[in-house]
Amino acid sequence: MKRFIALFALLSCFVTHADPALAQNQRAFVHTIVNLRAGPGMRYPTLTQIHPGEIVQLLGCIEGRSWCEVETTGTRGFMSGAFLSITDTSGLTDDQAMLVPVVSFNQKEYWQEHYSDRPFYRQSQPRYKSRR
Repeated sequence: MKRFIALFALLSCFVTHADPALAQNQRAFVHTIVNLRAGPGMRYPTLTQIHPGEIVQLLGCIEGRSWCEVETTGTRGFMSGAFLSITDTSGLTDDQAMLVPVVSFNQKEYWQEHYSDRPFYRQSQPRYKSRR
């Protein structure tokens, strides 16, 4: 019976926090200097650095939770989930990660929405030669 109650409580938390609107209010701690990037991977441009002890808004993580979408001081981007936690312990635990919604990433749409004023956005656009 105790297991059932514990499972029910855990599932209730998951359902409550799976709503992206609620996730926008999820605060998370950064544990080391980390680059905030324009996409989920090292190949994306660095937007800024986040320092140990800073608190960010955790918006969600991609499948597998290796990269998470966060917002800090008006800048939105992705950082490694390994340097982020919901509590003041290092890294996202499996229990914490269950509370974080899964987000998808489409570079074209994401960059258009969040980075259209950045130099790297203009440089990434295909250049078409006019035919004569």
